Amino acid sequence: MRTPAMGGNDMVIAEYFKGGLRLSIEEAEGFLARHMGRVLKDSVCLNPVESLYALEMGWIEGISVSGEMKDLSWYLKNLTRRGERPLHIYIIYRDLRRRGHVAIWSGDWEIEVLSRKNAPKTVKWNVIPFAYREYVPLPKVYKELRRCTSLKRELLFAFYDTEGDVTYYRVSPFHWQKIPAGRRASSWTGEIVSFKELAVHLFKGEVNGRMRWILLFMDKSEERYLKGDVGKVGSLSHLYSYISERGYVVRSGLKYGADFRIYRTSPDIAHSSYLLRYIGSARPRIKAMDLLAAARIAHGVKKELILAFENKENVGEGDNTAPYLFLSLRWIRV
Repeated sequence: MRTPAMGGNDMVIAEYFKGGLRLSIEEAEGFLARHMGRVLKDSVCLNPVESLYALEMGWIEGISVSGEMKDLSWYLKNLTRRGERPLHIYIIYRDLRRRGHVAIWSGDWEIEVLSRKNAPKTVKWNVIPFAYREYVPLPKVYKELRRCTSLKRELLFAFYDTEGDVTYYRVSPFHWQKIPAGRRASSWTGEIVSFKELAVHLFKGEVNGRMRWILLFMDKSEERYLKGDVGKVGSLSHLYSYISERGYVVRSGLKYGADFRIYRTSPDIAHSSYLLRYIGSARPRIKAMDLLAAARIAHGVKKELILAFENKENVGEGDNTAPYLFLSLRWIRV
């Protein structure tokens, strides 16, 4: 049955109910078909995000509040009493719906998106909205990522600005698989001269048929690693050693706004594959604007962004004694 709310000529009036809108079962058939609303006895209730979308789309044209007729303007102003979070959720919800996705919000901090293929009622994505001024709590995100993985879902970050533009990134757990390449701590020759902020690797080599001195600059983490000092857990030096011992070549990532750039093989053979940002604090979190900037740079130079933080709660996939947890961010077209 085609209902007025989904395109008929009759004006649909909804009743204001607990912050959302309430319709009769008959009026709400079209909403239920679009996975909107929750059946409550003989009526269907739309939550605040669904209500705002229905009003903006023109599917509901009026709101009955204690016998008085209200409209979208009144509803939006009334929504401000709940703070900005519902509006933040709405920006992502509306964007996903406009892109043709079935987005569902149940009042939590994230939005579920249903699959459009084999199992249409199966959730394929969990989407976490972040305003540019918000902080991304990495331990909480990692726990949610593990839950999504167990449910065979993907976790997405949705970053949005004050104009309502949305950018999406897929978040995945990352593990450093041991590879045979790389430079071990015992594989260098020559002398290292230490300064306060950096060090110089000094050795003699052949250049254009002549033996001459060669100077290679390095940061303090590389110097300590080459000297056999792995550092304390939680320090950049220890993280440098942890990745290097798995066969990767770790270099400064400063020119990309990262802590490290990481190679799967010799820098003389191929470009680096990863950019790593280490969030070394008691409460590992990163501002959404900083994270988005780092992700944009990584995508622009065709590298994978890795976020690292200390595994203080002893969680992880497989080896839960690992001192660090790692998250990978990749841009995704939704």
